[in-house]
Amino acid sequence: MIFDNQYGTCLPNFYVSYEREYSIIDNVRISIDKNLVYENYRTNNVHNDSNTIVEIKTSIKKNLDDLIKLFPFQRIRFSKYCFAAESFKQIG
Repeated sequence: MIFDNQYGTCLPNFYVSYEREYSIIDNVRISIDKNLVYENYRTNNVHNDSNTIVEIKTSIKKNLDDLIKLFPFQRIRFSKYCFAAESFKQIG
């Protein structure tokens, strides 16, 4: 729980937990998140996510074409928090 002068008492909506592995390849840091679990703070409902999330971080100077050759993955925007909210909205 956090108290904010503008919003008052703020409580979390979801807890998100996951296992993370790190690797470095060609000056590119890779994080791999798996066994994602979303828990609704208010209801304690739990959603297990079978997705594996791979995030790539590198210098802004790294050539995008080189990255695409090195990591030919589908590129999508993904937020664990947004996915948690969406999965509980579908449950009801």
